[in-house]
Amino acid sequence: MVFVPHLFGHFDQLLLAEAKKNGTKTLGMISNWDHFDKFYLPFQADKLLAQSEQVKKFAINYQSYKKDQIFLVGFPQFDMLAGKQHEVPRAEFYKNVGLPEDGRFILYISGSSYAPDEPDIIEKILKWIDSGKFGSNIYLVLRPYLGGRGKDKEFDKLKYDRFQEHPKVKFLNKPEHKEIYFGAMRHTSVAVIIYSTAFMEAVAMDVPAVSVAFDGNKKRPFHRSVRRLALREHYKDIFDTGGVRQTRNFEELYNALKNYLDDKNIDSDKREVMRKELMYKVDGRSSGRIVNKVIELLSY
Repeated sequence: MVFVPHLFGHFDQLLLAEAKKNGTKTLGMISNWDHFDKFYLPFQADKLLAQSEQVKKFAINYQSYKKDQIFLVGFPQFDMLAGKQHEVPRAEFYKNVGLPEDGRFILYISGSSYAPDEPDIIEKILKWIDSGKFGSNIYLVLRPYLGGRGKDKEFDKLKYDRFQEHPKVKFLNKPEHKEIYFGAMRHTSVAVIIYSTAFMEAVAMDVPAVSVAFDGNKKRPFHRSVRRLALREHYKDIFDTGGVRQTRNFEELYNALKNYLDDKNIDSDKREVMRKELMYKVDGRSSGRIVNKVIELLSY
């Protein structure tokens, strides 16, 4: 049997095609939750591992899989969010990032070149912080987009250079330090996110998450606006649960941040709904379920 864990990857597709030619049985999986409703793959693996009911639904609706071909396993990348094995203690994380021990912070997860107006959002949040609207000793931890290449990467760098010297801003810019990133998510009071998988990561840890669904100070045409991203099926399912708070202007953004900073438990019940409906299980055992299913299917 051939197990292809990234069905939309170039080399994985070649491997799957060769296995099909040779009559070798195949098992497939996508590497992220948002692939099946974005891309179409014109041939299938014999069996499919799905991270959640949502991924299963997309596989059936958009990729022509049958229910009996699909097995639920959960998200293996969330295994390190469960338990204490990979947890970075608060004191260690604060020291690593350079935050004072008595401080609190808002975590800002950047988008990419499709969100060019992020500096407007960041400047406004810093204005609220500097004026004391969120109370004392509040910081902004900024995680630039890590997936950009070439001009996109240069564009993102220009977006954030202006904030390098601000005394209330700290940066997370080392993608290899996954535990530090998850430490930031675990210890933040609220996460501000521009349409990203980080929605799932935040809610997996029961962290309040706020979506910025507007273009800062500008009025961009819809085809260039971040507003268009809310129409994607995988995001629509998130917002339907209420587990992520959508904000469509600065007033809504301020109110969401203020409410969550005052009480981190607001909407915790809705985040639980989102975990159940879109993540299957966040129990640290998804990788084990994958291995067990591979072993089981070898005997078919």
